[in-house]
Amino acid sequence: MINTLKTLCLRALSSLSTLGFTFLSTYLYGLKEVGSFALFLSLSSFVFFIIKFGMEMPLFVILTNNDNENKIKTINEFKYLQNIIFLSFTFFLFLVNIFFNLDSPFLMCLTGFLMTKTIMNSFSIRAKGYTNLFVFLQLGNANLFAIFFLFISKLFSSSNPIIISFFLGNVILFLISTIALKAVYRNDNSSLNVHSKIGNKNIFRNSFT
Repeated sequence: MINTLKTLCLRALSSLSTLGFTFLSTYLYGLKEVGSFALFLSLSSFVFFIIKFGMEMPLFVILTNNDNENKIKTINEFKYLQNIIFLSFTFFLFLVNIFFNLDSPFLMCLTGFLMTKTIMNSFSIRAKGYTNLFVFLQLGNANLFAIFFLFISKLFSSSNPIIISFFLGNVILFLISTIALKAVYRNDNSSLNVHSKIGNKNIFRNSFT
């Protein structure tokens, strides 16, 4: 009962953080800046979607069914594949930017990339049974840390303060998820420095399925 209540509170925290970030952004910087951020968020989410392309469930299923060594191999294989997709798609997006002059294209790509890494870390942690930590690492909680930077940006005359705050919030959540992932696997005396040979074709097929 207590554990269920903790999970519900953590889920509520994600929603409240998102609402708080939205309202504070509007209050502090106005609708024009919020509009620019909305476009940035949409494009970042598109980058996020392209890089992860349905990886979560295949990743979770493989991690759940395998032993520790194969879990680690799977994590590293998915990381490697995501890195390749990110680099390829970023190159394509910068070609598009030549014609459309997108706002903050580098931050947009990097934010989408960090979001995919955070999600993969959280599912890797969930496969070890850490449900509440998995819930805390949901992407909505990046807004919790981004709120702090909204106020910091107000002290400086920076361009795109909402975008920068959101990006930094995702950086912090990614770092927390990475530290948590290493700590979880270290508890089982497992090293994450193991290479995998699952095969990119199998990952692609399972992801599309």
